[in-house]
Amino acid sequence: MWIVYILVCIACYMDITQRRISNRLILTGLCLAVVRRCILKGMVGIVEVLFLSSFPVFLLYLFFLTGILGAGDIKLFSLIGGFLNFKQLVMCIVYAFVIAAVSSFGKLLVYGNLKSGLCSGFQYLLELLNGCKKPYVIKDKKAQSICFSIPVLFGLWASVNIPFFI
Repeated sequence: MWIVYILVCIACYMDITQRRISNRLILTGLCLAVVRRCILKGMVGIVEVLFLSSFPVFLLYLFFLTGILGAGDIKLFSLIGGFLNFKQLVMCIVYAFVIAAVSSFGKLLVYGNLKSGLCSGFQYLLELLNGCKKPYVIKDKKAQSICFSIPVLFGLWASVNIPFFI
């Protein structure tokens, strides 16, 4: 299980320094997940990895289309899915979004643009609900965006280490 933590930490470093996550890293992680599952469960492991790694893509694709999540973030969840069970994967996604929301709120407070940030976010949501398909545009990227891979790392840790009842 330690290998997934190493891969996600590398992804965090890439996201912080380059603002992108390498496809090679994701592919390497998925290959390692397939090998691990095959050793543990035989050929059934391949099917499990395919399902668990494709689940985040289907679940979060709308967030990508609207510009809320980047492709690298979704691929990172896919990599993680290859190593977790279904319940852990769902909780990892939930924890990551909660952690990201709290850190985004804190960042808006620190930069002093809570009101404008919340207003532009709600305005964008209303536009989406009214059928507008334009991507979310951030005026001041430093003040309003976060490296989502970091909440994903904390979500991974929480989903594996914090007991939950679903």
